[in-house]
Amino acid sequence: MKNKQGQDGSAPPPQNIYLAALKEVLQARQAAVSFFNEVTEPSAVDAAIKALTSSEQKYKELLELGRRAGYRIPVTLTGYEERRKLFYA
Repeated sequence: MKNKQGQDGSAPPPQNIYLAALKEVLQARQAAVSFFNEVTEPSAVDAAIKALTSSEQKYKELLELGRRAGYRIPVTLTGYEERRKLFYA
């Protein structure tokens, strides 16, 4: 039997709210990637790395939550390629 609870024991969010949160995190990740690609100052590079790392961690956490809740996450070719780059680069 699947555990359909969050880490804190609460019920997972409804799937539409979950997918909206996932989309928001992916947009934040894309913004972090763009920021990283454009900065040149060392302090800005450090901030960009922190933003990128944070957004990737949130993305992984949301994927784990969705997996535990049994949600089917729609995969587009672009999203699939991005995930493959993250995990198999």
